[in-house]
Amino acid sequence: MARNVFTEAADRMQRYAEQHERILVFYSGGKDSLCTLDMAIKAFGRDRVECCFQYFVPGMQVAEKQLEYARERYGVKIHEFPHFALIACLREGTYCDSHYSYAELPDMGPFDLSDMVMRKTGHTLCAMGLKKSDGAARRKLLFYIRDRDNIAMPLLEWNKLEVLAYLKVNNIPRPPTYGSQTTGIGITTPSLRWLHSDFPDDFKKLCRWFPYAPSVIYRDKWYGISTEE
Repeated sequence: MARNVFTEAADRMQRYAEQHERILVFYSGGKDSLCTLDMAIKAFGRDRVECCFQYFVPGMQVAEKQLEYARERYGVKIHEFPHFALIACLREGTYCDSHYSYAELPDMGPFDLSDMVMRKTGHTLCAMGLKKSDGAARRKLLFYIRDRDNIAMPLLEWNKLEVLAYLKVNNIPRPPTYGSQTTGIGITTPSLRWLHSDFPDDFKKLCRWFPYAPSVIYRDKWYGISTEE
């Protein structure tokens, strides 16, 4: 019998629902987290699901639209916390001036933050949309998760096409994205180009935190499009 990744994932989530009172979904608004949230709602029910959104820069419209979608469709409460990458960029002076107060920010990894959020919200189980088929940077996280029993990963065996199929079958709109890349906001070169061209107001908002980010745009303008990621 052929494997059905959708049924297997739904069964895993149902088992989690039988073992835990509620679940905290780490929600970015991207396609993987949309699938994860939808499956959590179906297994746990609306009253037993909350979300955590990690912002790179607070109040960006492209992110707010995805947060509002989750609130309207699923009625979930969304806790907002700074992304560990934001903290790292400020500490290291990436596209911004180094400042002594930034150096005092904690050096946090992705699971330091998730553990803190779970303590603050009182959850014993969280869900993330990680997949074995993800890029190297995201797959690296799987190495640190393997011994954890408080993180559900229903999409672990899925690929991109299966994610897109799930969105279509369940009438979930595909989120905005830059080309073949992910939806996540950051200060990688593709993300900065995308924000500058498609969400100029959000790009300006990001530049208040990272005033040297426009250097990517000027470099392209003066020297041509680079391949730097």
